[in-house]
Amino acid sequence: MDSYQTQLQKQLAAYAALRNQQAAQAAAQQNAALDIKNQPALAALDAKKQAVPAQYAPAFDKAVVDALIAKRQIAERAAGLGLTNSGMAAVQQKGAGLKQQSDTTAVAAQRQSALNAVQQDIDTAMANISAQKQINTQNETFKAQQDIANNQLKQQQALDKQLATAAAAAAKSAAKAGTAATTKTAAKTTAAATSQAAIDAIVQRLVATGRFTQREAQYMVTGQMPY
Repeated sequence: MDSYQTQLQKQLAAYAALRNQQAAQAAAQQNAALDIKNQPALAALDAKKQAVPAQYAPAFDKAVVDALIAKRQIAERAAGLGLTNSGMAAVQQKGAGLKQQSDTTAVAAQRQSALNAVQQDIDTAMANISAQKQINTQNETFKAQQDIANNQLKQQQALDKQLATAAAAAAKSAAKAGTAATTKTAAKTTAAATSQAAIDAIVQRLVATGRFTQREAQYMVTGQMPY
């Protein structure tokens, strides 16, 4: 039985290895197909992200141009009034520079917000793809484990049936052999009894002649002197 069980364990291990390999391959194929399916959407999101800086470039340029225009107008007015080097002109020029800085900072914040929004869409899409891949792998693994368990039960039942059949055949053969041995022993006993009866009859006939004693007749027939 140990050899049968050992062979069964080898078969079960081989089937489990094969089925797990098939499950891994199936999940890999599904996940590869998922990547192909989602590639256009991801590419579109990436293109959208790459386009964001260009979308805000005009706003950055406008802030610079507006500041240059403002500074030139301030300079022209100051020159017309003869206040080119006055403190008022310097304050106005500084104000124009601060406005440019403020406008640039606002545009940069808007650009970063737009980039973050697109990146959030990309992260969500990638997370959904990853989750679906995990589901694919789990589903294939679960199906493989079910098949492995069912195969183990089926093979164990087949082995149990085989062993039961072999045990029944062995018991039947043993019973038949026992009956034959009993019959043979009985035959030997019967033959021996018959042979002894024949010897006794001959001895008695010799004794009846009056020429031999019981012991002499016994010796003449069997070759053995009775005690």
